[in-house]
Amino acid sequence: MQSKLKDSLFFIAFVCGHKDTTIFVITKIVIYLCRKYLDYYCVRTQITMNKPMNTPERIRIKDIAKMADVSVGTVDRVLHGRSGVSEASRKRVEEILEKLNYQPNMYASALASNKKYRFAYLLPSHNEGDYWKDVERGMQQAITRFSDFNVSLSDYYYDQYESGAFIESGMRILEAQPDGVILSPTVEEETERFVSLLREAGIPYVFIDSNIARLEPLAFYGQHAQRSGYFAARMLRLLA
Repeated sequence: MQSKLKDSLFFIAFVCGHKDTTIFVITKIVIYLCRKYLDYYCVRTQITMNKPMNTPERIRIKDIAKMADVSVGTVDRVLHGRSGVSEASRKRVEEILEKLNYQPNMYASALASNKKYRFAYLLPSHNEGDYWKDVERGMQQAITRFSDFNVSLSDYYYDQYESGAFIESGMRILEAQPDGVILSPTVEEETERFVSLLREAGIPYVFIDSNIARLEPLAFYGQHAQRSGYFAARMLRLLA
């Protein structure tokens, strides 16, 4: 499951050294976390060569239920992988979904579920004009743009020069039980302790700016250190 979630993020996994690009990337992080938690209640189809011409472009659950000769509840259980469905009914529904090449309609899902999604970010303390201020602006842009998804974003900070400050702020986040966390890693031992607690609580997390690959974040957004260094060296050579 985590592998599929990572695959869906490849299209925005690029170097983000420029502040405008950073804002764009952070915006995409929040958008992704929002969508990660959206249950869906209707599906979108794509017209394929073997699809009848009179098949509607947008298929609702009740349409699928009618085609499979089952109840709407049965289709819903199949879509969400729940039990309580006979093998024959499950097979009919899955065959129809495969034939239609369905795709989840996240926007319709958000409107239908009316669920509220709470996310949190943990960044080093900073002042106006600092690098992290641009990162925060990117997050707020995402929240504003996708306000229909009932998303909220809480801010948490830590003093990177004070021992224990990272864990202290992390514990406050855990008490709030958000649906996802965006964080900038600090000392490896403290970061490992915090993300272990996040995993125990079933809260997904992504890293920004710095990466500790062995801690297996859902995704990482930041510069590729080796490529950035290579590019800088090439530029210096050209200027020499």
